Amino acid sequence: MTPSAQRNLINFFKYDYKQPTDKEPVAISTETGVCPWNPSHLLFSIGIKTRELLKKELPAANFVFLIDVSGSMYGPTRLDLVKSSLNMLVENLRPADKVAIVVYAGSAGVVLPSTSGKNKKKIKTASENLEAGGSTAGGEGILLAYKIAKENFIKSGNNRIILCTDGDFNVGPSSEKQLEMLIEEQRKSGVFLSVLGYSMGNYKDNRMQILAQKGNGNHAYIDDISEAKRVLVNETGTLYTVAKDVKLQVEFNPAKVQAYRLIGYETRLLDDKDFNDDTKDTGEMGAGHTVTALYEIIPAGIDSAFEIIRPEEKTDPATRTYSDELLTVKLRYKLPDKEESKQTSIPVIFNINNQPDENFRFASSVAMFAQLLRNSGFIGNTTYDDVIKPAKSAMGEDKDGFRKEFIQLVEKAKGLTNSGKPLLYGNIHIDEDLFEYFDEDSDNNTFYGIKDKKGNIIIQPVYDDIEYINGGVFLVRKNDKYGLYHYSSGEITPVIYDDIEELNDLTFLVEKDDKKGMIDHTGQLIIPLEYDDIDYKYIIAEKDNEKSIFDRNGKSANPNEMTQ
Repeated sequence: MTPSAQRNLINFFKYDYKQPTDKEPVAISTETGVCPWNPSHLLFSIGIKTRELLKKELPAANFVFLIDVSGSMYGPTRLDLVKSSLNMLVENLRPADKVAIVVYAGSAGVVLPSTSGKNKKKIKTASENLEAGGSTAGGEGILLAYKIAKENFIKSGNNRIILCTDGDFNVGPSSEKQLEMLIEEQRKSGVFLSVLGYSMGNYKDNRMQILAQKGNGNHAYIDDISEAKRVLVNETGTLYTVAKDVKLQVEFNPAKVQAYRLIGYETRLLDDKDFNDDTKDTGEMGAGHTVTALYEIIPAGIDSAFEIIRPEEKTDPATRTYSDELLTVKLRYKLPDKEESKQTSIPVIFNINNQPDENFRFASSVAMFAQLLRNSGFIGNTTYDDVIKPAKSAMGEDKDGFRKEFIQLVEKAKGLTNSGKPLLYGNIHIDEDLFEYFDEDSDNNTFYGIKDKKGNIIIQPVYDDIEYINGGVFLVRKNDKYGLYHYSSGEITPVIYDDIEELNDLTFLVEKDDKKGMIDHTGQLIIPLEYDDIDYKYIIAEKDNEKSIFDRNGKSANPNEMTQ
């Protein structure tokens, strides 16, 4: 499990933090207790909560759904799930709300002009008629979406593009940097961008996060209908930004803190100078949104072999005087229509007799589980039982049932082993009696590989990511290039492709230098890597504006055999 996945797991759950007071949109809650996986250490939690708004208090919405209808979106967990998601949101629209639908694949087009929320049937009909097919090229898609959003702009409203994609996309200019610059420029108009990623496979979490951040919006991953309901119905207020460029800075007292580590946000660390820099773009928070961060702290005077950040590396004691505080939390944010930030600070004093609340106990249980999945060296002999017990004591009201489902998930993971220790880590799904997933750190980088139960290395830890596909075949990524690997026969293809996508029966669509082809599970080309586009619902390969038709085995097919 990567730091990003670990962070997302902790923040998947809602926590009952205090509401903001007065007119401020954001409030901070802190809690400190004994670290559950290492009693000689402390665990510190920060909870940020934005002001909740009732449905009737939310400003009128001007939504433009920008939907990827390329071939990779075909299927029940992709485009079909997008349709179901949109239909659920439609049921909660008010007459003052507006929805438009723009699609992109080989080209972009308007499926539904901006339509009042009272015309629910019209919106649903447009959604239901969407079909997937074609490539993911569609440079004008993002521009068209912004054009429609600005033409239907609602003053003091929630003007927002909602991009729905599996992450395998090109919605704008040819380079990623150009696309980011475009989104940054367009947000000045008051139209923000949120990103919803659908299904497993090629979904690129970091890419979605960056685009949403540049667009002053949020991003979420949706893999089933219950998650769609959570994002677009139960927590729809999070689609309305109440604070942007939200930053946290924690300053530790070196007289009381020997060292610390941030759990789950390792890849989201800011340089100290960026905290006070109002030009530095960071994350946004919507109405009723909560964010949780955890720090493991080694108190002064405690022996530890862990090589983690020490306070003196981040703070110059000569420039700061301390009293009895353990640390100080600083929060900086901007109002959505402002470019100058506000700051607040809270000193934290630890009392050894403090009894942590439910938020703390449940979040720490989730963090333990995430670290078990990562095979983290920080958690010692922690077992699944150590996760389950405090989680059960911190169930709270659990209105949506997610905490109960979490406990069931941990109990299921425990049932896979006799010892209660994990045999599987990350997203590898093969015979748990034979293989385990592991990571290895080098120069603060994490690399992934596979080893068997006896510790024999099956795949060396040299890859940035590994995803199990089927039949012993893994998709591996290194330096943003992709390849295929078989656990017994070794490398199937070199790691040279810009993208690889499984179609079916271990057949893969591959892309390199803007040309596409198809390979089988042995790495053999069944369609040459020379086509501009491949429609794999049948298989249509296009070259120099001429099309060739193939069957699933790569043999030339008769056009008359095709059905509409």
